[in-house]
Amino acid sequence: MTAYAPAAARDVPALAALWETCFGDPASDSEPILTHPQIRTFAAYADGKPASMLCALPATLVDEAGGEAPCAYLYAVCTHPAFRRRGLSSGLLAFAEEALRCAGFSCAALVPANESLFGFYQKNGYQTVFYQKKYEAAPGGAADIRPVGAADYRALRELQLYGCFVSFPEAMLGLLPQRWRIETDTAVCCAAGAVQDGVLRLQELLPDVPEASAALAARLGCTRAEVCTTGGDRPFAMAKALGAAALPGRAYLGVSFA
Repeated sequence: MTAYAPAAARDVPALAALWETCFGDPASDSEPILTHPQIRTFAAYADGKPASMLCALPATLVDEAGGEAPCAYLYAVCTHPAFRRRGLSSGLLAFAEEALRCAGFSCAALVPANESLFGFYQKNGYQTVFYQKKYEAAPGGAADIRPVGAADYRALRELQLYGCFVSFPEAMLGLLPQRWRIETDTAVCCAAGAVQDGVLRLQELLPDVPEASAALAARLGCTRAEVCTTGGDRPFAMAKALGAAALPGRAYLGVSFA
């Protein structure tokens, strides 16, 4: 028998094990999210044990006029391999969405883990709203670069964004692996990402100044930078209205906490 419910604190070890099975991350990576007081976790239980899960991070969807609507960023949506193709994820999405709607959230947003999942989420009522540009930059050049905390990163990020975008609270931006302030001859930028296998992978660079990513890659000794930023037509993330308010046709999300 399957039951859907908000996850209980006693289930954190089992949820961390499910996370590791599905994503390969150790408990040391997942437990800060699973135990975070501002993050809601929902689970589908089979025989009393978590078989499917998702986390809902608090965010805000800002419209072109500066209006704000509470938005839930859905993260770590997964189902144990032994329980897949039984509709658990779809059922869990519906349960979580209703709980979030009742809690005052106007919409939900998520980043499909791969291209094939866009179709799955579309069947569950989501539409592609968030787009980005992605390119590579060779290391080189110089800039004034320094790591920044979540509060400073949020302040820099909010200054750079306009139109429709998703704003994250300081506590959520603190979950990003690394954050930098980069000052070139022409702009002051903020960037978030990590170095993996000698490659600088930036989830976002604001504003889009390729020289900033090149200088950061050079500073960190990377072979190249892979940059995601505003603009472009690359589908990135999806959203679903949880109430009567309509979604924007196009918006910016940026970070994915992956």
